[in-house]
Amino acid sequence: LIEASKCFALERHTACVFHLMRSLEVVLRVLSQSLGIPDPTKDSDRNWHRMLEPIKKEIDARGRADLPGWRSEKHFYESAYAMMEGARNPWRNATMHVTINYDEQGALDIFNATEALLRHLAMKLSE
Repeated sequence: LIEASKCFALERHTACVFHLMRSLEVVLRVLSQSLGIPDPTKDSDRNWHRMLEPIKKEIDARGRADLPGWRSEKHFYESAYAMMEGARNPWRNATMHVTINYDEQGALDIFNATEALLRHLAMKLSE
């Protein structure tokens, strides 16, 4: 996040988004761990799609099982999942696969969205 801030200040907006997306990779691991999902052991499983998939399955499974206390946690996890899934294709993949460059406003929008996601997660989780 510090590197993202420095890049934004230096008007390196695409680099700013790159660093924001790296910070969200930490979020993926923390979110998975909080649901009891182990870190992937194979490099091929360390991508957002393959990491988000078991998160969604676990959220759905807990909902079907109607586990004690899950009703109060459900909204938190569904919101976190939705924000991560929403960032995956348009921001993460577009940045990492060099298909888009960001201007100041685009980087600022993603910075603000990342802040909102981190604030949401900080209500219940910690690294």
